[in-house]
Amino acid sequence: MAIKKINTPLISVIIPVFNGEKYLRQCLDSVLTQTYNNVEVIAVNDGSQDSSTEILLSYRSNIKVINKNNAGVASARNTGIKAANGNYIAFLDQDDFYNADSLQTLLNSIQTHRCLTVMGLTCFKFEEEGLKRNWPKVPEDGVISIKLLSACLFTKTIFEKHGFLEESIQMTDDMEWFHRLNEVGIEINKVDKITLNYRQHGSNSSLRIMNDRKDILASLKFILDERRKE
Repeated sequence: MAIKKINTPLISVIIPVFNGEKYLRQCLDSVLTQTYNNVEVIAVNDGSQDSSTEILLSYRSNIKVINKNNAGVASARNTGIKAANGNYIAFLDQDDFYNADSLQTLLNSIQTHRCLTVMGLTCFKFEEEGLKRNWPKVPEDGVISIKLLSACLFTKTIFEKHGFLEESIQMTDDMEWFHRLNEVGIEINKVDKITLNYRQHGSNSSLRIMNDRKDILASLKFILDERRKE
């Protein structure tokens, strides 16, 4: 009797860390307690000056930690991609967290549809009621389909073929990356299930909105400049 081979490829989850002490443990625990357990966790410590370094050290038996000088989130993500051993790449920000079955859900979809990338739903977690005003299009239940790197799973080969994240764009490197995929005709398969809990709190929400506005313009300029070169 033939034994059916179980396909359990390695998923590398890359977590950029910069002064993320408040929520970092929940973030890490949400990855380490996934129902899918063939997971490599790569935390890239991007020059943290709080207790993030000590927190990461306390997890060192279960995760890979890379310490580097501060150069921004895109640089940290790229460092993680280059160090990854997995067949698939996922990203998670230090103040966000997965549901227990997030990676299994994304992997099932990417394998079933034989696609290069897949994206689940995002659930916004507002720590303060007033923060909802920053996201007027988010419905009352907080669940929305939005292009965020942390809501996705990618084949590693997609980065090898189409390049890494653009490090000159500090906050909206994901915007330029998704545009690049769209330009070459890569479609994102969508899953109708929450795979990311996207936390909005006082110390990140207003800063994100302010910096995103600046970086959206930087992203658009970068995209237009690249087009002119063609």
